[in-house]
Amino acid sequence: LSNELGTKLLKKVLLDIHKVMIPQLENPLILADFLTDAYDFKDSLHVRMLALSGLFVLISKHNLDYPKYYQKLYGLLLPQEDNLHILNMKYRTRFLKLLELSLRSNQLPASLICAFIKRSMRIALQLPPNCIIWILPFVQNLFKRHPVCIKLIRKSPDKGTEEFETDPFKHLESDPEKSKATDSYMWELAILKRHYCPNIAKLAKNFEATIKNKNLLDLDDFSVVSLNDLFSDELEKTQKEAPMNFEAPNKFVQKNSAVELLY
Repeated sequence: LSNELGTKLLKKVLLDIHKVMIPQLENPLILADFLTDAYDFKDSLHVRMLALSGLFVLISKHNLDYPKYYQKLYGLLLPQEDNLHILNMKYRTRFLKLLELSLRSNQLPASLICAFIKRSMRIALQLPPNCIIWILPFVQNLFKRHPVCIKLIRKSPDKGTEEFETDPFKHLESDPEKSKATDSYMWELAILKRHYCPNIAKLAKNFEATIKNKNLLDLDDFSVVSLNDLFSDELEKTQKEAPMNFEAPNKFVQKNSAVELLY
Protein backbone atom coordinates (compact mmCIF):
# COMPACT_ATOMS: atom_id res chain seq x y z
CA LEU A 1 0.00 0.00 0.00
CA SER A 2 3.02 2.30 0.24
CA ASN A 3 3.32 2.24 -3.55
CA GLU A 4 1.24 4.43 -5.86
CA LEU A 5 -1.80 2.52 -7.05
CA GLY A 6 -3.75 3.04 -10.26
CA THR A 7 -7.46 3.78 -10.20
CA LYS A 8 -8.53 0.23 -11.02
CA LEU A 9 -6.28 -1.40 -8.42
CA LEU A 10 -7.13 1.23 -5.82
CA LYS A 11 -10.84 0.51 -6.26
CA LYS A 12 -10.20 -3.21 -5.85
CA VAL A 13 -8.26 -2.65 -2.62
CA LEU A 14 -10.82 -0.27 -1.15
CA LEU A 15 -13.84 -2.35 -2.13
CA ASP A 16 -13.15 -5.07 0.45
CA ILE A 17 -10.73 -3.35 2.82
CA HIS A 18 -13.37 -3.17 5.56
CA LYS A 19 -13.94 -6.94 5.67
CA VAL A 20 -10.67 -8.43 4.37
CA MET A 21 -7.86 -6.22 5.64
CA ILE A 22 -9.09 -4.21 8.64
CA PRO A 23 -10.27 -7.23 10.71
CA GLN A 24 -6.86 -8.91 10.25
CA LEU A 25 -4.75 -6.01 11.49
CA GLU A 26 -3.66 -5.71 15.11
CA ASN A 27 -3.79 -1.91 14.76
CA PRO A 28 -6.17 -0.98 11.92
CA LEU A 29 -5.56 2.73 12.54
CA ILE A 30 -2.34 2.49 10.52
CA LEU A 31 -4.64 2.57 7.45
CA ALA A 32 -5.99 6.02 8.35
CA ASP A 33 -3.42 7.96 6.30
CA PHE A 34 -3.87 5.64 3.33
CA LEU A 35 -7.64 6.10 3.38
CA THR A 36 -7.49 9.88 3.79
CA ASP A 37 -5.04 10.09 0.88
CA ALA A 38 -7.34 7.87 -1.18
CA TYR A 39 -10.24 10.23 -0.53
CA ASP A 40 -8.20 13.05 -2.06
CA PHE A 41 -7.85 10.97 -5.24
CA LYS A 42 -9.61 13.41 -7.59
CA ASP A 43 -9.80 11.11 -10.62
CA SER A 44 -12.56 8.88 -9.28
CA LEU A 45 -15.71 9.56 -7.29
CA HIS A 46 -15.96 5.84 -6.60
CA VAL A 47 -12.53 5.82 -4.94
CA ARG A 48 -13.46 8.75 -2.71
CA MET A 49 -16.69 7.08 -1.59
CA LEU A 50 -14.99 3.72 -0.90
CA ALA A 51 -12.20 5.46 1.04
CA LEU A 52 -14.78 7.26 3.17
CA SER A 53 -16.52 3.95 3.80
CA GLY A 54 -13.26 2.54 5.16
CA LEU A 55 -12.76 5.61 7.34
CA PHE A 56 -16.25 5.13 8.79
CA VAL A 57 -15.27 1.63 9.93
CA LEU A 58 -12.17 3.02 11.65
CA ILE A 59 -14.22 5.78 13.29
CA SER A 60 -17.12 3.61 14.46
CA LYS A 61 -15.23 0.48 15.49
CA HIS A 62 -11.67 1.59 16.27
CA ASN A 63 -12.16 5.10 17.69
CA LEU A 64 -10.38 7.00 14.94
CA ASP A 65 -10.59 10.75 15.53
CA TYR A 66 -11.37 12.30 12.13
CA PRO A 67 -13.20 15.64 12.60
CA LYS A 68 -13.62 16.25 8.88
CA TYR A 69 -15.57 13.05 8.24
CA TYR A 70 -19.02 14.63 8.00
CA GLN A 71 -17.69 17.48 5.88
CA LYS A 72 -16.25 14.93 3.43
CA LEU A 73 -19.50 12.93 3.42
CA TYR A 74 -21.47 16.14 2.87
CA GLY A 75 -19.26 16.97 -0.11
CA LEU A 76 -20.07 13.69 -1.86
CA LEU A 77 -23.73 14.71 -2.11
CA LEU A 78 -22.95 17.51 -4.55
CA PRO A 79 -22.84 16.82 -8.32
CA GLN A 80 -19.30 16.75 -9.68
CA GLU A 81 -17.78 19.05 -12.31
CA ASP A 82 -18.86 16.68 -15.10
CA ASN A 83 -22.46 16.69 -13.71
CA LEU A 84 -22.09 13.12 -12.51
CA HIS A 85 -23.75 12.34 -9.20
CA ILE A 86 -22.86 9.50 -6.89
CA LEU A 87 -26.51 8.45 -6.62
CA ASN A 88 -26.47 7.73 -10.36
CA MET A 89 -23.29 5.67 -10.37
CA LYS A 90 -21.94 2.25 -9.50
CA TYR A 91 -21.80 1.44 -5.75
CA ARG A 92 -24.81 3.72 -5.27
CA THR A 93 -26.40 1.27 -2.83
CA ARG A 94 -23.23 1.15 -0.77
CA PHE A 95 -23.09 4.93 -0.53
CA LEU A 96 -26.74 5.11 0.52
CA LYS A 97 -26.05 2.62 3.31
CA LEU A 98 -23.00 4.62 4.41
CA LEU A 99 -25.02 7.83 4.46
CA GLU A 100 -27.79 6.29 6.54
CA LEU A 101 -25.42 4.67 9.05
CA SER A 102 -23.40 7.87 9.44
CA LEU A 103 -26.45 9.93 10.45
CA ARG A 104 -28.14 7.46 12.79
CA SER A 105 -26.70 8.76 16.05
CA ASN A 106 -29.00 11.04 18.04
CA GLN A 107 -25.87 12.73 19.45
CA LEU A 108 -25.23 14.58 16.21
CA PRO A 109 -25.94 18.34 16.29
CA ALA A 110 -29.19 19.56 14.75
CA SER A 111 -27.29 21.99 12.53
CA LEU A 112 -25.48 19.07 10.87
CA ILE A 113 -28.66 17.04 10.34
CA CYS A 114 -30.51 20.07 8.94
CA ALA A 115 -27.68 20.64 6.46
CA PHE A 116 -27.89 17.04 5.19
CA ILE A 117 -31.69 17.30 4.96
CA LYS A 118 -31.53 20.51 2.96
CA ARG A 119 -28.82 19.32 0.58
CA SER A 120 -30.62 16.00 0.06
CA MET A 121 -33.88 17.76 -0.77
CA ARG A 122 -32.15 20.26 -3.04
CA ILE A 123 -30.41 17.58 -5.11
CA ALA A 124 -33.72 15.69 -5.27
CA LEU A 125 -34.93 18.45 -7.59
CA GLN A 126 -32.18 17.52 -10.08
CA LEU A 127 -32.08 13.74 -9.86
CA PRO A 128 -34.18 11.07 -11.65
CA PRO A 129 -37.14 9.43 -9.87
CA ASN A 130 -35.27 6.25 -8.89
CA CYS A 131 -32.94 8.41 -6.76
CA ILE A 132 -35.66 10.64 -5.29
CA ILE A 133 -37.66 7.62 -4.20
CA TRP A 134 -34.86 6.81 -1.74
CA ILE A 135 -34.11 10.40 -0.69
CA LEU A 136 -37.63 11.13 0.60
CA PRO A 137 -37.81 8.12 3.00
CA PHE A 138 -34.21 8.83 4.06
CA VAL A 139 -35.13 12.40 5.01
CA GLN A 140 -38.28 11.16 6.76
CA ASN A 141 -36.14 8.86 8.92
CA LEU A 142 -33.85 11.78 9.76
CA PHE A 143 -36.84 13.75 11.01
CA LYS A 144 -37.98 10.78 13.09
CA ARG A 145 -34.54 10.36 14.68
CA HIS A 146 -34.01 14.09 15.12
CA PRO A 147 -37.44 15.65 15.80
CA VAL A 148 -35.86 19.02 16.62
CA CYS A 149 -35.23 19.41 12.87
CA ILE A 150 -38.98 19.39 12.14
CA LYS A 151 -38.84 23.19 12.11
CA LEU A 152 -37.57 22.92 8.52
CA ILE A 153 -41.11 22.04 7.47
CA ARG A 154 -42.51 25.51 7.89
CA LYS A 155 -45.88 26.83 6.74
CA SER A 156 -47.02 30.34 5.97
CA PRO A 157 -49.21 31.60 8.86
CA ASP A 158 -52.01 32.87 6.63
CA LYS A 159 -52.76 30.47 3.78
CA GLY A 160 -50.64 27.49 4.76
CA THR A 161 -48.58 27.65 1.60
CA GLU A 162 -44.84 27.24 1.45
CA GLU A 163 -42.67 30.35 1.32
CA PHE A 164 -40.48 30.66 -1.76
CA GLU A 165 -39.23 34.25 -1.57
CA THR A 166 -35.87 33.77 0.15
CA ASP A 167 -33.79 30.86 1.36
CA PRO A 168 -30.74 31.54 3.55
CA PHE A 169 -29.41 28.03 2.95
CA LYS A 170 -25.97 28.04 1.26
CA HIS A 171 -26.25 25.03 -1.00
CA LEU A 172 -22.65 25.12 -2.25
CA GLU A 173 -21.05 25.67 1.17
CA SER A 174 -18.56 22.85 1.83
CA ASP A 175 -18.90 22.98 5.61
CA PRO A 176 -22.38 21.82 6.71
CA GLU A 177 -22.09 23.80 9.95
CA LYS A 178 -21.77 27.03 7.94
CA SER A 179 -24.61 26.31 5.50
CA LYS A 180 -27.26 28.15 7.56
CA ALA A 181 -29.57 25.19 7.10
CA THR A 182 -31.17 25.74 10.51
CA ASP A 183 -32.40 29.16 9.32
CA SER A 184 -33.95 27.65 6.21
CA TYR A 185 -37.20 25.86 5.40
CA MET A 186 -38.01 22.91 3.14
CA TRP A 187 -39.71 24.56 0.17
CA GLU A 188 -38.38 21.77 -2.08
CA LEU A 189 -41.10 19.47 -0.75
CA ALA A 190 -43.81 21.63 -2.35
CA ILE A 191 -42.16 21.22 -5.76
CA LEU A 192 -41.83 17.46 -5.36
CA LYS A 193 -45.55 17.28 -4.62
CA ARG A 194 -46.04 18.33 -8.26
CA HIS A 195 -43.45 15.92 -9.66
CA TYR A 196 -44.19 14.34 -13.03
CA CYS A 197 -43.66 10.84 -11.60
CA PRO A 198 -46.85 9.82 -9.72
CA ASN A 199 -44.93 7.72 -7.19
CA ILE A 200 -42.72 10.67 -6.23
CA ALA A 201 -45.67 13.06 -6.00
CA LYS A 202 -47.54 10.59 -3.78
CA LEU A 203 -44.54 10.16 -1.45
CA ALA A 204 -44.14 13.93 -1.18
CA LYS A 205 -47.83 14.51 -0.46
CA ASN A 206 -47.76 11.90 2.33
CA PHE A 207 -44.43 13.17 3.68
CA GLU A 208 -45.67 14.87 6.85
CA ALA A 209 -48.21 12.15 7.64
CA THR A 210 -45.46 9.53 7.41
CA ILE A 211 -43.25 11.47 9.85
CA LYS A 212 -45.98 11.28 12.50
CA ASN A 213 -45.59 7.50 12.47
CA LYS A 214 -42.53 6.95 14.67
CA ASN A 215 -41.63 3.62 13.05
CA LEU A 216 -38.53 3.96 10.88
CA LEU A 217 -38.79 3.10 7.20
CA ASP A 218 -36.67 0.28 5.76
CA LEU A 219 -34.52 2.12 3.22
CA ASP A 220 -33.29 -1.11 1.63
CA ASP A 221 -36.71 -1.43 -0.02
CA PHE A 222 -36.17 1.88 -1.82
CA SER A 223 -32.45 1.70 -2.68
CA VAL A 224 -32.91 -1.03 -5.31
CA VAL A 225 -35.79 0.65 -7.19
CA SER A 226 -34.88 1.34 -10.83
CA LEU A 227 -36.45 3.52 -13.51
CA ASN A 228 -37.74 0.35 -15.18
CA ASP A 229 -39.48 -0.62 -11.93
CA LEU A 230 -41.24 2.76 -11.74
CA PHE A 231 -42.22 2.60 -15.41
CA SER A 232 -43.55 -0.96 -15.09
CA ASP A 233 -45.50 0.05 -11.99
CA GLU A 234 -47.29 2.76 -13.96
CA LEU A 235 -48.08 0.40 -16.84
CA GLU A 236 -49.73 -2.06 -14.47
CA LYS A 237 -52.06 0.53 -12.99
CA THR A 238 -55.68 0.64 -14.13
CA GLN A 239 -56.15 4.07 -15.66
CA LYS A 240 -59.41 5.93 -15.31
CA GLU A 241 -60.99 7.38 -18.42
CA ALA A 242 -59.49 10.80 -19.00
CA PRO A 243 -62.11 13.56 -19.45
CA MET A 244 -61.73 15.37 -22.75
CA ASN A 245 -64.26 18.15 -22.09
CA PHE A 246 -65.94 19.85 -19.14
CA GLU A 247 -69.38 19.17 -20.66
CA ALA A 248 -70.43 16.23 -22.74
CA PRO A 249 -71.22 17.50 -26.27
CA ASN A 250 -74.70 16.78 -27.67
CA LYS A 251 -73.93 17.80 -31.24
CA PHE A 252 -70.91 18.15 -33.49
CA VAL A 253 -70.87 21.99 -33.58
CA GLN A 254 -71.63 23.56 -30.22
CA LYS A 255 -73.54 26.80 -29.87
CA ASN A 256 -71.32 29.90 -29.74
CA SER A 257 -68.27 27.75 -30.46
CA ALA A 258 -65.41 29.02 -32.61
CA VAL A 259 -66.52 26.76 -35.46
CA GLU A 260 -70.10 28.14 -35.40
CA LEU A 261 -68.85 31.72 -35.36
CA LEU A 262 -66.58 31.12 -38.33
CA TYR A 263 -69.07 29.23 -40.45
